[in-house]
Amino acid sequence: MSIAKLPLKHQFMISFVLVLLLSFITTLGIWGAALLVWRQLPVLPANYYEKKLPAVEKYIQEQGVFLLDPARRTALEQVVPGEGMQYQVLDRDGNIRYGTIAGPVVGSGAELIRVLNTNKVTGDPFAATVTRFVPLLANGHLAGAVALRYRLQATAANPGQKYWPGLLILGMGLAPFASFVFFTYWVARSFSRRLNRPVRELITAAQRIRRQDLDFTISYEANNEIGQLSRAFETMRDALRQSLVRQWRVEEERREMIAALTHDLRTPLTIIRGHVEGLLERGGEHPERLEKYLQTINRNTGRVIRLVNEMRAVAEIDAPEFTVNRRPVDIPAYVAEKAASYREMAMAEGTGFTARLDDQRANNRPLALDPDRLAEVLDNLFSNSLRFTPRGGNISWEVNLTETELTMTFCDSGPGFAPEDLPNVFKKFYRGAGESSRSKGHSGLGLYIAKTLVEKHGGTIAAFNAPAGGACVKISIPAVTP
Repeated sequence: MSIAKLPLKHQFMISFVLVLLLSFITTLGIWGAALLVWRQLPVLPANYYEKKLPAVEKYIQEQGVFLLDPARRTALEQVVPGEGMQYQVLDRDGNIRYGTIAGPVVGSGAELIRVLNTNKVTGDPFAATVTRFVPLLANGHLAGAVALRYRLQATAANPGQKYWPGLLILGMGLAPFASFVFFTYWVARSFSRRLNRPVRELITAAQRIRRQDLDFTISYEANNEIGQLSRAFETMRDALRQSLVRQWRVEEERREMIAALTHDLRTPLTIIRGHVEGLLERGGEHPERLEKYLQTINRNTGRVIRLVNEMRAVAEIDAPEFTVNRRPVDIPAYVAEKAASYREMAMAEGTGFTARLDDQRANNRPLALDPDRLAEVLDNLFSNSLRFTPRGGNISWEVNLTETELTMTFCDSGPGFAPEDLPNVFKKFYRGAGESSRSKGHSGLGLYIAKTLVEKHGGTIAAFNAPAGGACVKISIPAVTP
């Protein structure tokens, strides 16, 4: 698995261990290279001149008081290392006879006696300066002393390379810190690049969402915190997109509803207004037209009322909180009551009506249905059949009831559905594509209302043409008992 896919906590831990490991390896490499250079200089160790002291002290003790003579200077300087060690010859009162140390090293003879055969250390611990006082004796009595001064630090044997040892020691001391800083920066930069891609993608996504541009996807996938954030962001984007689509559809439906309502109300209201104006202007002149005008007004008023009721029903059943109110319904009694009502309406239009119930259940238990909403469905289907069935035609209502399902089928002897209308007859405001469409002159809401109410009962609805001709609509509802 790529490190970029790991949780951020694990990435931090791996990055920290990697920094330490690389720093350790690099430090060992630098130290190894420094040791190779150290051997090539060559370098004198810090205690190099300290090891020369025994031979120098032996010579001083052998010469004794004779070293107070400045004529002995050349011989003494041949014994004292000139590069790394300085000296000063003093009499017993602390006065300087000669030497390479600038300035007095003691203030008096009494101080000289106190520091004999001791080391006076000054300076910092990493480059201390040591002054050693060696007595000069004459017949067992103090005649003076020689002060030897050197520094405890590594130096190059070649004076031209005197700065290299210090630089090497400084580099070796700083190597761990410099390595840690360098690899911390390098690993942090790599870590930042890994995080930068998904973060930039999320920032871009947020900017596009602000512009209401939701046609994109977030591609970053990882089982870590950034991956979880990306998935949450993608879920939010998809939810927002679906919400905007729903909002757009609702707005489209609202515009369609307003346009349909305006169109459908204009015709009957225009007819009503025209006939009312005719009655007001010439009603007294033609009494025989009064009944005809009133019937036309009544018919178109009923059309307006029916349209308004359908619009109200659509608004009600489309509400998210809408549910059917189920209660026990005795299906045989319910079908008999509705069949009697439909038979009377069919007779008034000169149309035949038949109803048949086939109850295959072992016992006559009520079903849990909303009888009022089911009546809306049946009334819509019967009204459609009655509207398109010519006088002398017939409408049939077949009801089949089993232990698991209630099916009801309305068929008529009218022209049937146009082939291009069948896939769309249950859509809201669909009025049909052909001139012979069954929806011409109507709101296109009846079958939509029927479909919605059947689905609220958990059922299905289908439209088809009978083999012998005519339209059929079949609904199927699960036989749920209280």
